Amino acid sequence: MHFPIGKARPPAIIWGVNPHESERVVLPEISAIKARAGKLIVIDPRLIPLAKEADIYTAIRPGTDAALALGLLNVIIEEQLYDKDFVEKWTVGFEQLAQHVKQYALDRVAEITWIPANRIRAISRTYTQSKPANIYQGVAADHSINGFQAHRAIVMLMTITGNLDGPGGNVWTTKGPPFANLRLPDRVSLGEGIGSEFPIFNRFSLERQALCVPDAILSHTPYPIMAMIAHGTEPMREWPNTKKWRPRCANWNCWS
Repeated sequence: MHFPIGKARPPAIIWGVNPHESERVVLPEISAIKARAGKLIVIDPRLIPLAKEADIYTAIRPGTDAALALGLLNVIIEEQLYDKDFVEKWTVGFEQLAQHVKQYALDRVAEITWIPANRIRAISRTYTQSKPANIYQGVAADHSINGFQAHRAIVMLMTITGNLDGPGGNVWTTKGPPFANLRLPDRVSLGEGIGSEFPIFNRFSLERQALCVPDAILSHTPYPIMAMIAHGTEPMREWPNTKKWRPRCANWNCWS
């Protein structure tokens, strides 16, 4: 994520992440956005601390982030709030997208997400009212059956508004210090083993997909796992399929 510097009124959406708990380093930059009269939108089921500072806060029904993103796309396209030059120069399939999101009318999205239709429209207009704008999304939206599609739709929001790969918008970066030195070597991250069925994830993250770990523990496939350190996370509370993560014995020393 890259926050705008020196811009007058940059809007930012904080979507499914609580920086007070997970990434306090960005809080001064968020405060700077507010200090420059920028607009802050917070989307989270919980009333997180930033929600109290937001110009728009909305509690979303958990697991419905994809529907909300598609509804926002529908409003932005219908009201022609998108960046026409950017779309024409850098995207393909816009016409198909515009046709697809028509089925996500405000009333339907409001029913799915539990967010009032007028607030969905307000989020769309506020996000597009000035450039650059930024969406700071967390991994919370991953933890549902539609997680992948939710993030695809959120990236489409960045794209059609021209807020992608430019100063103040969302930019793609490689992992920098301290994470750069913790990457798995290519022979580990790209070869066979746990999560090898997700080669694209492994290639670009140089990590392994942790959701494959319970199956490996239970089946000893592709090899037995004798120990695991969960650093900065609590799999039973934060990861999908809690029953599979739950140890099979009372002393937490075994899974099978």
